[in-house]
Amino acid sequence: LINSKTRTAMTDRFDAVSVLKQANVYFDGQCVSHTVLFGDGTRKSLGVIRRNAATLLKHINDLLDLARRDAQQLSPRYAQVDLASAFRIAGEQFHTLVPGRRISYVVSAPERMAGEVDPEKVERVLLNLLSNAFKFTPDGGRIRCALQALPVNRALITVQDSGPGIAPEMRNAVFERFRQAQTGTTRDFGGTGLGLAIAKEFVDL
Repeated sequence: LINSKTRTAMTDRFDAVSVLKQANVYFDGQCVSHTVLFGDGTRKSLGVIRRNAATLLKHINDLLDLARRDAQQLSPRYAQVDLASAFRIAGEQFHTLVPGRRISYVVSAPERMAGEVDPEKVERVLLNLLSNAFKFTPDGGRIRCALQALPVNRALITVQDSGPGIAPEMRNAVFERFRQAQTGTTRDFGGTGLGLAIAKEFVDL
């Protein structure tokens, strides 16, 4: 059984690992430096734990959102936001993956774009699309995400990559729950097959 308490427990563990990685030094109430508590090996292990906790938390959020969607309890919560700023902030979360994989990664957005959207769901859609792009793009490849204004108060988000692509006969199936482009008992890439399904269901709200 997965519920909101499961997500809270995972969030607490995720935050705890982040706190463990470093300690703050204060002087007269001001943080003046960060002192690493552990050696390189331990810090690397904590980094792996943190990434795995983040991945598991994402899967929990996906399953909870699908449950709410099925129960007709998932609806947009609109707010006036600077969509361009929110887009850049979400896109920048992937910059740390670039150096080790030699990927050319570009985030393109206008200086400002006011809009009335559900900021949390727009962020989740972008993060799921980018996660998919980084998963399938080979080292040395290219990823580009862009935000542009369209007529009649609309906006277009695109994510392009130099990965293997999706076979024509699978282009609808990959948006189904628990489906992936690769089939069979062995696959080169992990995952639950929920990322694109979640993105589509959020867009369809």
